[in-house]
Amino acid sequence: MAHLLKHGGGICSIDISEDQFEVEKFCNKFAAEFLVPSEDLITKLKNRTLSDREISELAEQYGVSVQVMMLRLLDSGLIARERYFEFKNKFDESKLRKKGGKRDWEKTFYNRIGKIALSEISKAYKSGEISFFEAVKILNINTKYAERLLG
Repeated sequence: MAHLLKHGGGICSIDISEDQFEVEKFCNKFAAEFLVPSEDLITKLKNRTLSDREISELAEQYGVSVQVMMLRLLDSGLIARERYFEFKNKFDESKLRKKGGKRDWEKTFYNRIGKIALSEISKAYKSGEISFFEAVKILNINTKYAERLLG
């Protein structure tokens, strides 16, 4: 979304300049705040100890993955670094155990981009604010998948 508002594109190469890196850091911070506003999160959860179940429910409420929610909780000072890294280690281990099998690309995509961002891009496309090509570029997906997601 930040790339769209800045009238720029996302990074499509592993080789990036320092300027591009700074823009990408800004866009990542913007996306995090856009998807899970820290003030709202802090107000809602101040002085609470969250169970794993409550964190999953929060992720669902905000339309983000549990991984994104854990990062926002860490960045907002609502969970300890140790808890975040314990979660991250379990998550990394579970990814290593999963071998083979078919991936649900839509679920993976939704976790990567977030439902709110996809909804806003879809609205911009449907209202004519951006072209189909621009939506595909922002989403960084194949056109055959974009047709299905943008409706």
